Amino acid sequence: MLLVATISGGIFAGLWEYAGSVPESLQVVCNLVGSDASDTNVVGIVGEKNPSYLAVDGVWTFLFEGTNSTGAWSSANTTSFHIPASGTTIIRFQLPGLSQHRYPGTSHGASMRVNVTLFVWKQIFHVGPRTLNYTGVSRNEVVAVPFAVGDIIPC
Repeated sequence: MLLVATISGGIFAGLWEYAGSVPESLQVVCNLVGSDASDTNVVGIVGEKNPSYLAVDGVWTFLFEGTNSTGAWSSANTTSFHIPASGTTIIRFQLPGLSQHRYPGTSHGASMRVNVTLFVWKQIFHVGPRTLNYTGVSRNEVVAVPFAVGDIIPC
């Protein structure tokens, strides 16, 4: 009985450790971020590849806040997704009204930036027995729209 408990504990500990490394192994295989046809909203399409042996269920929450000549504004979105083990998923998100607040000269793609008073990007990943949370916060600066930096890779 002790042997079975020891083996089971070792297997769970290994799975726990492996699951913790999975979010860092995710790879962006395509990205396309820009304004919609009305030039009002920022829309994004991102392909995420999961090279691990465990499926990933994720949630991204974006929050942009700022001020301009007409007053305070905000744009937010929460997107859920599932990436199968050794698979790829296309994730779509929309940031309502954000195109109206983009930094001058950054209308599409790899250079889209926004002057904010607050930007929060929260990521939650459920992998095997673990839930991993990551939060990034920026205040009073020009920030890049997620996945709108670097080269555009069409999806």
